[in-house]
Amino acid sequence: MMKKLLFILTAMFISIWAIGQNAWINEIHYDNLSGDVNEFVEVIIENPGNYTLSDFEVYKYNGNNGAVYGNDDLSSFIAGVTNGNFTIYYLIFPANVIQNGSPDGLALTFQGVVISGQFLSYEGELTASDGPAFGMTSIDIGVSEPGDSPVGESLQLSGTGEIYDDFTWQEPAAETPGALNNGQTLGAFVPDPEPTNYPTDFTATVDVNDIDVTWTNDEAGPQLPSGYLVLAKYEWADDFTLPVDGVPVENDWNFTDDGYYANNIFGDNEENLFMFLDVNMGYDFAIFPYTNSGEFIDYKTDGAYPTAFGLTDNVYFSFEEYFNDISNRSGMTYYSVIGDDQSWNEIDWNGNPPGAMRMNGYSGGTQDNEDWAITQQVTATSYSNLYIRFDQYTNFGDPPNGLSLWVSTDYTGGDPSANGTWEEITDRIEFPTSNSTYTTSGSADVSDYISATTYFAFKYESNGSIAAVDWRIDNIQVYSYVPTIEVTYPNGGETLYQGQQVDITWDHEFWVEETVALYLQQGDGKDLTLITESTPVADGSYTWTV
Repeated sequence: MMKKLLFILTAMFISIWAIGQNAWINEIHYDNLSGDVNEFVEVIIENPGNYTLSDFEVYKYNGNNGAVYGNDDLSSFIAGVTNGNFTIYYLIFPANVIQNGSPDGLALTFQGVVISGQFLSYEGELTASDGPAFGMTSIDIGVSEPGDSPVGESLQLSGTGEIYDDFTWQEPAAETPGALNNGQTLGAFVPDPEPTNYPTDFTATVDVNDIDVTWTNDEAGPQLPSGYLVLAKYEWADDFTLPVDGVPVENDWNFTDDGYYANNIFGDNEENLFMFLDVNMGYDFAIFPYTNSGEFIDYKTDGAYPTAFGLTDNVYFSFEEYFNDISNRSGMTYYSVIGDDQSWNEIDWNGNPPGAMRMNGYSGGTQDNEDWAITQQVTATSYSNLYIRFDQYTNFGDPPNGLSLWVSTDYTGGDPSANGTWEEITDRIEFPTSNSTYTTSGSADVSDYISATTYFAFKYESNGSIAAVDWRIDNIQVYSYVPTIEVTYPNGGETLYQGQQVDITWDHEFWVEETVALYLQQGDGKDLTLITESTPVADGSYTWTV
């Protein structure tokens, strides 16, 4: 009898452990305006009385090298509220302990093994080089705390459920250490009904070959969405296939495979930025709000769903450097005039998307530096216009401190401080108004520097009077608008009579030649009849007697 009872108890014990530990990282605060205040990590454990708390540990991972830079077991955490079978634990750290990302991460372990799905990171992915997550690639939670976030906010999970996957990470909101998060309910899941309304003001704004799709979230309800499905396609592709309830549409960010795109947007976001699209191409967009997830997902598809259209600019890129493909980076030349220990370098762990060039003149203090990053030769003499734009990131300083933009039309290589005539054009670009986020420089008109040998350069300086600022540059584009001219009248189908005076009109943009010839074609396949050999393009019209 004793042996049989022992076997039953042992089997029950094994079955408990076979289920696994239902525990997850629930809330994080790592960055805020000025010095970081009350950084903390929060963890939820179901049935914590079944375990020894010290068997659970949170490991902090450095995104620069993938290494552990600290760990704490949950016996040192503060116990917060208990909700049913769940208890919330949190630990507040001294200032500036949790690193600020780009990226960095956290891993929750039990008895030295990472709990499934609990190697998390913010501001990008990282691969662990040591510790319990060794060799694993983190899961980017998809939200972050900008360096200008107010004190008292955090990143947190919201939603209803009993396991980690039931919840979604939200943008910074009022922190709740030791308590349920904003919009979080622990317990059996009851699906929400379909969203009541579509979002409004659904628009597509074109910026060269980027299209920024924005909308206004529904705040009237009564049933608000938990997310949005944004669909996009090439203009020539067939109509959208509407999503079906209970069948989640997975993200598909590659237009080129079938002409379609899909992206799930969570929380209160009101934007989907499409970058590096084909030039002179039309794109259709649609948006569908939904509630719930997985088998319970419920899309709103009735009535007229919001749509938008965008046509990318017809431009020619004479220089591009996106720093994405290591094997295909040859666009920049780096030259250190002052300071051999610091120089421009290309990074893979940060960028928009990851991949950028970076310069920081700090090493135990501000060091003396003058370092140049110079583009390849730009030749755009076939065009009457020329523009440059790029994305920029700065930290530890006030823009544009430490960075300037220069141009030369006679540089031939080598030391830029001794070769070529360089003119500063920093005042033509827009600098970021805040730290620790990528912003666009805007499109700077540099048409007055068109030549067969144009070079652009980013000059970084730090010294006793210029503090060492962290600068990162990504997505450099030098481009020209392709000349266009289009006859607006007559444009086909008009009846003209002999002796009639006709004002032939046209629209034009960026046309290089000062004059054009006009021809008449009386039907498809007919010969062209010369009207005039030369008339000024700028006039926009020509009076012709038939």
